[in-house]
Amino acid sequence: MWNFGLLRMVVLVVSVFSVHISRGQEHKVDFRWGVDWWQTAICLPDDDHKSLVGKEGQLLYHFPGKYEYRGLGFKTVIWVDEGAGVEWHGQELFSPKVPLLLTYKSLGEISVKEEAFSSIRQRSRSEAPEQMDMRDDIIIVTMKNGGA
Repeated sequence: MWNFGLLRMVVLVVSVFSVHISRGQEHKVDFRWGVDWWQTAICLPDDDHKSLVGKEGQLLYHFPGKYEYRGLGFKTVIWVDEGAGVEWHGQELFSPKVPLLLTYKSLGEISVKEEAFSSIRQRSRSEAPEQMDMRDDIIIVTMKNGGA
């Protein structure tokens, strides 16, 4: 009984001490050493195909490849080219449970939203059983003209 009381007292002292220390520090994210370009996987954890989407919304395939893109070698890069002067605004996952990546850009008065995701088409009964399900990577581009 005495050992259990001592253990509770030690846990209480440690928790009070840790709360006291954490209140004195600011909790801020420091972006000074953040990367300027990244890739995000649009797949589920158990997916055999790990499709990547770059910072600007491009689909990236076949790494390593012989073609340099942003210092990385991919054999295939697919993207929607909105033209010169496109300004990148941000990128976010729709949800941690849904691998849908949203990329936001603008071109003058035109706002651009790109949605990148993967879709699996199940094989029909007439297809051979050894054929794998078909997989598509899709980019949906929505453009809105904010000008007159």
